[in-house]
Amino acid sequence: MKLRIIAVILTYITLAAHFSRADILPLSILCLGIPFLLLIKKRWSLITIQVLCYCGAIEWIRATVVMVQGRMNNNEDWTRLIIILSVVILFTVWTGFSLNNTTIRKRYPK
Repeated sequence: MKLRIIAVILTYITLAAHFSRADILPLSILCLGIPFLLLIKKRWSLITIQVLCYCGAIEWIRATVVMVQGRMNNNEDWTRLIIILSVVILFTVWTGFSLNNTTIRKRYPK
């Protein structure tokens, strides 16, 4: 349970840093606030966090494509970039899936 909560916090901190780097402050602040939804012990808050994890993974995929294209256009090495961001994408998706656990669902009733 604690590992899953830590994963949610890390996922949204990395997304906040990503949006902060892109100078999108409202999304950065929103990402920092999303883990606080875990304090609301309702099923909708858990589902919201899961859906936003999957949306975050889609954003990471989009960012990966853009950054790899930029590196390719500049004839720079892009192998490390794609490996690192693939791990970030997988971690973000895993975070969403990890919240679909019977132990967690018991703590978040309908």
